[in-house]
Amino acid sequence: MGLNLPATDYNQLGLALGGTSDGVSVLDQASAFSTFADQGQHVDAYVIDKITDPAGNVVYQHKSQKTKVFSKATSYIMNQMLSGVLTDGTASTLSDQLYFNTNNLVGKTGTSNDNRDIWFIGSTPGITLASWMGYDSTGRNLTDSASSINEQYWAKLANSVYQLDPDSMKLEADRTKPSTVISSKVLKLTGQLPGSVSLNGNTKALDGTTTTSLYNNWTPPATTYEFGIGGSTKNYETFWNHYLGYNNGYGSITYSTADELDPTADNKTTTSTNNSTSD
Repeated sequence: MGLNLPATDYNQLGLALGGTSDGVSVLDQASAFSTFADQGQHVDAYVIDKITDPAGNVVYQHKSQKTKVFSKATSYIMNQMLSGVLTDGTASTLSDQLYFNTNNLVGKTGTSNDNRDIWFIGSTPGITLASWMGYDSTGRNLTDSASSINEQYWAKLANSVYQLDPDSMKLEADRTKPSTVISSKVLKLTGQLPGSVSLNGNTKALDGTTTTSLYNNWTPPATTYEFGIGGSTKNYETFWNHYLGYNNGYGSITYSTADELDPTADNKTTTSTNNSTSD
């Protein structure tokens, strides 16, 4: 997806939440997220598309090359998840600020510790627009209202793009579900199909609230005792006792006190199309 991270970053658990040693630029974010909008294909970011001389002769023409990163099915599933950010997630108020049809709009917010960095990246099938707010100084942070301010900023930029060149956004592009995408109703607590487990010598049928999950050519199994990825005996004991109704602290939130590194600029915006990126 065009993100060039040092090897040491891959040893840090925080990478799964976006924690990196030096961070990534807004240009990189727009370029990377455009991969999902372009059905899993990535194009390296560039600025100059073409140069012509005074007579109109082309003296330079950028040539893009698409690289397949994800399958169409995986990209479809990602876009379905990212659309939820705008319908009932952390950017649910954004659609009311936009002048255009948001049925094909997807996005992702991002906030680092103490509101030091505020991100929003949004995509239509035609463009990806990324914005960041923050401070260079480690001694200054934004407020709790910064996320909504950044979304307002993003909305104004997206509306300007729409007014200038609505066709570039491809708002009516068809996002047909690929044939390999399978829908399954799974238990919210386990992410797997209802099943049964033996608890304290008794077999208990698993039920509860379900949700629809999407998979690429795969169906999840029925829930078993050790249903997760990894996990110790103590982990599972705590989970299942919680499932049985015991108040044992399962699911409680803890906070890290580690400082995060700052970005390198005060305010940036990057727009990425399927074939080009401009800062």
